[in-house]
Amino acid sequence: MKERGRALGAPFETWKWWPATMQCHRLIAFAEERGVSRVDSNTALFKALYEEGKNVSSHQVLGDIAQSFGLDKEQAMAFLASSEGERQVKLKRARAAVLAIGSIPTLP
Repeated sequence: MKERGRALGAPFETWKWWPATMQCHRLIAFAEERGVSRVDSNTALFKALYEEGKNVSSHQVLGDIAQSFGLDKEQAMAFLASSEGERQVKLKRARAAVLAIGSIPTLP
């Protein structure tokens, strides 16, 4: 992916992680419910992962990202510490699988 990215002008120089994305998808839904566009939340997550080399599986990192687009960090981290929204993400993943969609950005 790094090689293909470089050819397209996205060098992924500091990309270090291949994160589990359940928490990211939950944060996107949480943010959207509070008026943050999916474009803004996805952009912040992709920047953190691919440009800044951050582990977006970490609740601390996700809390910082939530704060960067205007959400309360503690509220976001409390949400992520719960199981709220997991079922919805799993249902969306199942629907995507039925449609043979397996790449991002597809969810939520």
